[in-house]
Amino acid sequence: MAVKTDMSKAYDRLEWDFIKEDMERMGFHQTWIQWIMQCINIVEYSSLLNGQARGSVTPERGIRQGDPLSPYLFIICSEVLSGLCSKAQSQGNSIPLWTSLWLTTPMGPPTAETHTWSVADLLTPCTSSWNIYHLNRVLPAYKDDILKLKPSKKGAPDKWAWLPSSDGQYTTKAGYNASQSYKQCPPPSGSSLHPDSFSWEKNIWSIKASQKVKLLMWKILQQAIPVGSNLTHHNISGNVNCLHCTGIESELHLFFTCPFATKVCDLAPFSTAFVPQLITSTSEGIKTVNQLVCLPPTGVGGGPLTPWILWVLWTSRNKLLFNKEQILPEDALHLATIGAKEWQEAQSKKATNPPPVKIPLPPSGIYQSNNMVTCFTDASWITAPKAGLGWVFKDRNDHILLQGSDLVDHVHSPLMAEAAATLTAVEVAIASGFTHISFASDSQLLVKALNAKFHSKDIHGILHDILDLSICFSVCNLFFIPQNQNLIADNLATQARSSTLPLV
Repeated sequence: MAVKTDMSKAYDRLEWDFIKEDMERMGFHQTWIQWIMQCINIVEYSSLLNGQARGSVTPERGIRQGDPLSPYLFIICSEVLSGLCSKAQSQGNSIPLWTSLWLTTPMGPPTAETHTWSVADLLTPCTSSWNIYHLNRVLPAYKDDILKLKPSKKGAPDKWAWLPSSDGQYTTKAGYNASQSYKQCPPPSGSSLHPDSFSWEKNIWSIKASQKVKLLMWKILQQAIPVGSNLTHHNISGNVNCLHCTGIESELHLFFTCPFATKVCDLAPFSTAFVPQLITSTSEGIKTVNQLVCLPPTGVGGGPLTPWILWVLWTSRNKLLFNKEQILPEDALHLATIGAKEWQEAQSKKATNPPPVKIPLPPSGIYQSNNMVTCFTDASWITAPKAGLGWVFKDRNDHILLQGSDLVDHVHSPLMAEAAATLTAVEVAIASGFTHISFASDSQLLVKALNAKFHSKDIHGILHDILDLSICFSVCNLFFIPQNQNLIADNLATQARSSTLPLV
């Protein structure tokens, strides 16, 4: 997008009312704004007639060239232009309709009329809602999927989202989990695993052990630890023999067939004997040891011991290599048992003593204002596509000032319904003339999202509109309340969902 502007005499064209309103919208204190406006609006002009000043003219626009304050005022006002440009580029203007995967699936072929369209061409210009006529004419097969998307009415910037994750953010873990969901994907290069006979989730990531132990097991299977055979494979010189015996050091040897490893497993109180001669690959070894059950009284509870034995085998090998410290098999088993016991006891304490949930409440000073209003919002959603919305406005004495409900369509998640309820309540509050307001919701995810502690790909546009409209209030905050304190709004939302027509 290119914008050509005429910046000549720009200082002379800044309206004083615009400067004041701009600073108010940016949140400057009223005292500060008054000081700045006194520096601007004390100007008066007179006309020279026959060499004498006659009359007085009070201007309504313009800031003085050369004044050290003027550049900063101009920068503040230029932010409005920047915001308008950003708004013009949002709402799908930057997303080609046919050549981008904004619906995750390819579409086409385009017609001669629509081949240059962007996603914004499917929106109604005045309301920023989907144009049903265009959807039926251009993309009828995708109409239902498109209507699930809630575009911003206030010009939220276009944003790409990673769909496999709930917050839309891409992480290495999210990418890995997505890649593992495709069964047809081959195993990583160098891996000894067969994708049809080994479950990563069951045998590695879901076992009851610490992350460091799981990572070691993953590296064993990926041939990513510096044992002798791997060093030789990568042309790195060094001792390729096992430090405990004279065998060639490989993952299979070090963790499963080495006499030191077999001695440790023989000492472990397993219900069935471990037979290393039957192990032919690391994947088979991992699956086998994960099935070994400890007999009491080892103190490791229901968790496995073998992952910790693998960890001690690796750390004892490194101590022998770097510190020349040799430990006995009995000591290795003792270290593994202590590690498993301590970790499992820590997890048990977390489960039995969860941290108390702190319910954020609005600052106490806010309620000292006589015109402070609290709006309780809730939504009722069971299955797509309809949801009921409810809201209740109360004064500081808990008297109901206003209440209402609505029935909305094309809502495909509880979080989207909760966000729609809050957005509707914000619009009602503005129309009702409330200036000091708190919004209370029983959705922790929504409260976290609006406080920028949680990102959600489903309600990106709705969140932007709520935050954009909130600057219309002199005081505005959002906090979480338990569901049992939000019964009136909940009943209104439930009744609206059960109806067939909107209730207002």
